Amino acid sequence: MTSQPPLFPHLVVAKWMHDVPTPVSVAARDLPHLRPVTIDPTDYEHYLARGRKMRAQAAGRLARALSTMLGQALDALRASISRSLQRAHTRRQRQKTATALSHLSPHVLRDIGLVPADVSLLTQGRVTVSELAQVRHTGWAH
Repeated sequence: MTSQPPLFPHLVVAKWMHDVPTPVSVAARDLPHLRPVTIDPTDYEHYLARGRKMRAQAAGRLARALSTMLGQALDALRASISRSLQRAHTRRQRQKTATALSHLSPHVLRDIGLVPADVSLLTQGRVTVSELAQVRHTGWAH
């Protein structure tokens, strides 16, 4: 089984030069960047801190994305509920109008410009009072 190359080749060379009593080359021994280096366990603290920071940033991005999606879902739900309540309010107003108009006598309906047949059209929302008045003055459009 082969081993992978070391992460710090200059440290391997420095260790080899330290272990071998007779250096292969005096020139190589005198190079400043090949001095023996001891690995301090705190050297890895930088990478651990960087890893923790990256993990925290990823968690923050995830939380931000989830909160954005939740906010959009709540906005859509609120709009849907608002539309439903508005439709229910409109339906309730039509029911009140239908009840009030159905209790009026034909004489009172004639006084306000309606006939009993108009009550069902008005309460179903098919026509408005102003449209009925316009039809009475100009006739039905063909």
